[in-house]
This record gives sequence, structure tokens and C-alpha cells, in this order.
Amino acid sequence: MPGILYFCPFITIRTQNLRLFPVKRPIRIPKQLIIALFLLLVLTPGRLTAQNFEAGTFVGFSAYRGDLNTDRLFHKVYPAAGLVARFNHNQRLSTRAIATYTILRGSDRSTEQTYRNILGRANHPTVYYEFETSVVELSLQGEFNLLSFKQGDMVTRATPFLFAGIGGIWFSPDPMEFSNGGDQREPTGGDHWHPDDDQGYSAIALAGILGLGVKYNLSKRLVASMEFGLRITGTDYIDEVSQKGNPDQTDWYSFTGLTITYGFDGYRSFRSGGVGCPY
Repeated sequence: MPGILYFCPFITIRTQNLRLFPVKRPIRIPKQLIIALFLLLVLTPGRLTAQNFEAGTFVGFSAYRGDLNTDRLFHKVYPAAGLVARFNHNQRLSTRAIATYTILRGSDRSTEQTYRNILGRANHPTVYYEFETSVVELSLQGEFNLLSFKQGDMVTRATPFLFAGIGGIWFSPDPMEFSNGGDQREPTGGDHWHPDDDQGYSAIALAGILGLGVKYNLSKRLVASMEFGLRITGTDYIDEVSQKGNPDQTDWYSFTGLTITYGFDGYRSFRSGGVGCPY
């Protein structure tokens, strides 16, 4: 069976046979996160009318930055996908709610890593530590268009924009030990832990979001945006490496990708002044 999705008390997605996310274990998403997304949509500022609303999808890739990758921006990237709801307040300001799923990956295989041989193996890097962490992010973000931009206007078709916001993430690490060039995958047996690590850490954390991108009107209904955004999290356990790395630096990750949204009469609304001051 290619996939299973069911509710209560968790949403569980089995994706072991999907090529896009080849994970060998169920992904359990607490129902509280689904409730939080609903509240984000309900409480988002702005009038939820057909004059200022866009909805669509995000596709792209993620990259991890932390103890097992201290210097590379795009390392061990992985596909990411999500749903987007955008509320345009005027030609400069927008608010959006986003739900995104991805897997973050990293390892200490490279002998050039700042923190290496996490498992303490004598034959490192032939035997090395690697992790795959499922991440669900729910966020609320504000966008500022550097140029006046009307959704659906085929004259002022493009603008660069900046965005910032805050998100809640749920994450589930899968620490593992690889040997024989990565052909054999085994549990670490807890060898990746440091005695001072908090093995009872919370799997839910906050993330500050900063990014930039470019919007473009494909038509009077469709808007495309290319973007890059950093997530600065409040946890040091996305990779389940803390004291054996740098416990003073939390884990980061990023999303890079394309958003396509469908607008609902936004151009006519701006022309008639229906969505606030257009600057």
C-alpha cells in the first residue's frame, strides 16, 4: 500500500513506498499541530474575503545547519512540500499561514566536520553517525513588497519581497549508525548521547523565520514566488547531538523553493480600493 492517512489521536502517514519521501517508519503528527494550523488561519489579520485571499502550494527543498554541518548552506538537501494561505492587505503588505513537511539530514562521515566521530568508533569514518529527522512546521509570516505589487496586475508583474515570522515545529529524529560504506543501517545503541544531554527533550519547538524572494504575476489569477528562508529554532536536538557538538548553538534549517497561489479577485479589489491603502 503506497500510503496510509488516518486520524485520532494522531495523524499517521506511512510513506515507506513513496519515492519522494523514502522513510522506513511511520510519521506521527500530533493532532494539536493540526488544530494549531486551523487557529492560524482563523486568527490571521485581515478580512477573509474573496477580494484579498490567495491559496496554493509550496514545493522545494530543505537543508540542515547544526553540529553536523557548521559551514555549508545547502548540504544533504531533501524535498519539502506545503500548503499556503496568503492575505493581501495592500500593495506592500501581506500575511500568510503555511504548513510544511520535510526531512532534515546530516552525518559526521566527513573528516572535515568540526564535530566528528560522534559514536566514538575507532574505524570512523567507515562507521559513522547519521540522522534523518521528520519535521512538520506551522508558521505565520508577514511579507513586505519592495515595489508596489497588485495580485493579478499584468502591468506591475513582479517585485522582490522580504518576509519574517514565527513558527512552531514538531520533529522526530531517527539516529542511526552506518557501516561498510553506508550499506548497513543499525540503531546507535545510544552511543550518540553525551551524559549531560537531555534525552527527555521536547519534540515541539519554536522557530524564528527570516527570508527573501521574488513574486511574479503569471496571470490575473496565478502568482508565483521563488524564495529562500532561514529557520532559527529554539532546540539543539533536531540532530540529537548537543553536548558532543556545540551546546551553545541551536539547530537551524532552511527552505528554498517555489510557491504557486491562486488569487480570488484580488486585482479588482485593489483597483476599487477594497483592501486598504495601496501606498
